[in-house]
Amino acid sequence: MKPTPQAPGTHKSLAMRYRAYWAEFSLPLATLHALRAAFFGLVSLDAVLRLDNAPRYGAGDFNVPNLPIWHLLPLPDPTRPIVTVLLLMQAYLALRVACIASARWSLATLTGLYGYYYFGSQLDSFQHHYLVFLLLVVCNFVPWTGPANSADPPAPSDATATVTSWAVRLLMVQIALLYGWAAVAKLDPLWLDGRTLNGILQNNDGTVASVTTVIELLGPATCSVLVVIVEAVLAIAWTVRARWMRIPALIAGIGLHVGIEFSGIDFEIGIFSYFMVTLYLLWIPDRVVCRIAEQLSRIPWPRPRVATPTMVAIMAGASIAGATLLHGIRLPHTIWAIAGITAVYCIGQLPVIRRIALGAAPIPPLRAAVVHIAGCAAIVALCARTDVAHNYYKFWAGTARRLGSHEEAKQVYLALTEISPEHGSGHYHLGELLAQEGHWDQALASYRRAQQYSPSDPRPLLGEAIVHDHAGRGAQVIEAIDRLLTLSPNHRIKAQAMKLRRRWQP
Repeated sequence: MKPTPQAPGTHKSLAMRYRAYWAEFSLPLATLHALRAAFFGLVSLDAVLRLDNAPRYGAGDFNVPNLPIWHLLPLPDPTRPIVTVLLLMQAYLALRVACIASARWSLATLTGLYGYYYFGSQLDSFQHHYLVFLLLVVCNFVPWTGPANSADPPAPSDATATVTSWAVRLLMVQIALLYGWAAVAKLDPLWLDGRTLNGILQNNDGTVASVTTVIELLGPATCSVLVVIVEAVLAIAWTVRARWMRIPALIAGIGLHVGIEFSGIDFEIGIFSYFMVTLYLLWIPDRVVCRIAEQLSRIPWPRPRVATPTMVAIMAGASIAGATLLHGIRLPHTIWAIAGITAVYCIGQLPVIRRIALGAAPIPPLRAAVVHIAGCAAIVALCARTDVAHNYYKFWAGTARRLGSHEEAKQVYLALTEISPEHGSGHYHLGELLAQEGHWDQALASYRRAQQYSPSDPRPLLGEAIVHDHAGRGAQVIEAIDRLLTLSPNHRIKAQAMKLRRRWQP
């Protein structure tokens, strides 16, 4: 219901102002389209980048959920295969929402999967993931398609259309709460006097990290106080969002998060800064957004349409191709993820096919099929071009080895050295496992490959000496130990190496 218009010269009551704060908030539809593409594109990227941590879930039957009542819910605990499939499905669904404004079922499914992943375990969960989940919940109520509720891009006449939405206002209030709490949490003497920031600047070896000129000029204490002031001001700005605040908030907010990324300090926050920068699309002046949208609307975008059965067939083919390629880069369980995505989509299309056959629904655009193909291709490209597959096997193998799962660790290290033959540490650990099984010749070959790819690591030399010791080749033992001591005379394995050398000292 629209608020009752006020007569000229009258003042709104506090209750009416509060209602108008939520019910009368509007912004250009083009701003929503830009925010949707950028934000959900990052959600998709973040899901792929988190794949490498999947092997840690459920390792050793240990799992601590974020919700204490989790074990009372009829849900399985996240395990490595489950998390792998979940993250791949999240990556695909987020990319689909980024490209198609009307993909509401994808958004709802993405929200549910994201919540299951985040609340099911505390492993490798950056603190900002709770914020992303809250934003995803609210995003389900945002009118991404605009007032016309059309799945197609806005017509030229709709380039400057505005959308009224309490949900977008709620997104902004959520961000204001984030900044406000961040400022309050830093009102601590350890932060305000710079000791916390100064401690973050210290590397593990005791040296000081290389930082930006701003921190060098102002010092940790001044920078710490400045961060609190900026966060407090941004909390107020996101709550009010007055027109005169647009440019200052853009500069302060983006400057804060870009500065964090380029400060030279590893805050271990994932891609949180990029999420925050993306949200500042809401602060771009309306006239700038409308002008850009108007220019884009003049481009004659093609809108071909195909029958739904044809589109489903295209998507099924793309899924098979994507699953095959992902299986080729040795990332397991991906074939089930993409097959599941396609199965859900095809089942969801059955009512549409029926309505089309009865003449009650229009033929859908080909864009959905194109987005599906692009989504599968993007996931494959990200997995192949980044260290995701390499780290996936590295963490899996390391976890299995530490938990004593000898055979599992050996098989995973074999897979790791196949997809990343230059990974010297993988060859070394594989050599250790082979030596424990008594496969001395194979272990020696792995140790020597480790020396080839990691010449600065002295551990493979000790492994080689142990193999020679077992075979009774004393001269080779001494030669390997001497090379180890020359390479790293103060390494922690020096005592073990010297003890082995004394056994064969002439």
